[in-house]
Amino acid sequence: MSQLAAPWRFLARGFLLLWDELALMLGLSLLLALSLLLILPAPAVAAGLAVVARRMAREERVNFDFFKEGVRAYARLSYLVLGVWLAVLAMLVVNVRFYAQMDGSLFRVISFTWLYLGLLWLALLPHLLPTLLELQAPTVWLVFRNTALLLFSAPLYLLSFLVQLGLWLLLLRYLPLLFFLGWGGWLALIASLGVRYLIGRVSGADADHK
Repeated sequence: MSQLAAPWRFLARGFLLLWDELALMLGLSLLLALSLLLILPAPAVAAGLAVVARRMAREERVNFDFFKEGVRAYARLSYLVLGVWLAVLAMLVVNVRFYAQMDGSLFRVISFTWLYLGLLWLALLPHLLPTLLELQAPTVWLVFRNTALLLFSAPLYLLSFLVQLGLWLLLLRYLPLLFFLGWGGWLALIASLGVRYLIGRVSGADADHK
């Protein structure tokens, strides 16, 4: 499968999987949206949703019990992983704003460099928990390292996914209701399918994804 086409294939495949388990995924997506508004429970809810999405990507049976098991099993690590991600994002935003306010072409170049790093960091986010679930003995360091290695092993996939993510954010800006109606579940499915594809490429098993 072409790296450029892969995120868009997973967009379509994710919609079909979402449709097959519409009631469950709409409920979990709504739960994720509400938890993001409250901030504190969001990582645990995202971990439970990632477990369900991973099973769906593998065409395995799903129900709400798997979500609860995912929350119990991965809540602590999800808080650590997503907490580190958020802290680094805050640092990147501060650096972009700081250098953007300074005069001179050199500072503009530095600001754009930080912005570029911020975009790469943003692309990491949806893939972190799916990567975590693939590790036998996950740690915060291994989750970030393996996610980065997977994404940078397929630069065209990364570029295509960033374009798709930008369109998602644009769509949410003008249709904010999607934030509560399936967006979280759909993105979790796309990321789970993406991580499976990237692992297949690295391990030489890409034939399964053609």
